[in-house]
Amino acid sequence: MYVIFRSKAPEILLELLKGSRKMRELVKAVGGSATTIEQRVEELKEQGLVAEEKERAFPFTRKIMLTEKGRRIAKIIELLRKYYEKPLLGKDKWILLLLYTVNVVKGRTKLQKLIFLMQEYLKKYLPNEEYYSFKPYLYGPFSKEVLYDIEFLVLQGFIEIDEEFIEKSDEEISMPIYRLTKAGKEEAKRLYEQLCKNIPFENLNDILTKLNKLTAKELTEYIHELYPEYVLKHK
Repeated sequence: MYVIFRSKAPEILLELLKGSRKMRELVKAVGGSATTIEQRVEELKEQGLVAEEKERAFPFTRKIMLTEKGRRIAKIIELLRKYYEKPLLGKDKWILLLLYTVNVVKGRTKLQKLIFLMQEYLKKYLPNEEYYSFKPYLYGPFSKEVLYDIEFLVLQGFIEIDEEFIEKSDEEISMPIYRLTKAGKEEAKRLYEQLCKNIPFENLNDILTKLNKLTAKELTEYIHELYPEYVLKHK
């Protein structure tokens, strides 16, 4: 079910909740590239969330619709966006703040490490705030809560996840790319302006921007050197 957190998947389900759509209508309503929408529809079909009908006569139009399972999921997303029009702004605000500061983060490893480093900086100025709890891991500090909150923020419509395919060890793998949506930027801007009263953000912006330019490997090595207690040793 990871597909529902991928770029444009929630928007496709929400659009189909209004009724079936021809593929061209769906692309126009959801926005984005036709290739991305086509790919996402195929993935949603594989998960049994949408179905497709093809007209037998020319021009052989494809019509996309929700399955009953897809309708249930779409209803949940609709409720989340209706009743959580604003982020909960617990620990999840650090995710919004990071993406507002650096704009785009490529890869789960970098996202985890940047949030960890940002929190360590902020704790000096905001010691009474609630922060994510990180545990030692093979690649440095890791928090499952961060992953859960990102998925929730995606369903709420504040974060979108695109993909980039890279070759690693002669194998093509998918790397998630995280960025704020328009609604996410608006909320993050309000948060940023509020926190600016207590924090020298210029220094933090510079630090995070420089660190975000490092590769995941370089960033991991940087953290290993500064925070060796967060590195889980091989047995």
